[in-house]
Amino acid sequence: MQEVEKKLRQMGLSGQVDRFEVQLNRAAEAASAKAFPIFKDAILNMSFSDAWGILNNENPHAATDYLKKTTSDDLEAAFRPEIKKAIDQVELTKYWNPLAQTYNNLPFINQPATADLEQYVLDQSLKGLFSTLAKEEEDIRKNPEARITELLEKVFGN
Repeated sequence: MQEVEKKLRQMGLSGQVDRFEVQLNRAAEAASAKAFPIFKDAILNMSFSDAWGILNNENPHAATDYLKKTTSDDLEAAFRPEIKKAIDQVELTKYWNPLAQTYNNLPFINQPATADLEQYVLDQSLKGLFSTLAKEEEDIRKNPEARITELLEKVFGN
């Protein structure tokens, strides 16, 4: 999809690409609300050994890596229907199909645009979610001011 975006912008279709990206982001945002209960369940069911390993790990993303490992399947299952609903609601395919068709009609295209929008939005949503978590975790571990609650201060305190 990035190659499609690049080519279409070069052709002067930036406005259409921008509208498509706004709709894509709305679909991802609609799905992300499902993450909290899944993360909460994973944390509440964490073993002492897992918790100890995260706290004593030099990896600044150990907690994020744990959540990614233990919640990805559940997040995907929860996000998929929300993403489909959001894609349908905002008529995302209405934007994607003409862009993909224009791209596919360009000369010298090695691989036609046939991306599965649901899977793409799902993958990008999870990637963004875990990237944001990793940044926050790293900040909490390094920056005492980021430890804004008493619990976080106890857990990550020096």
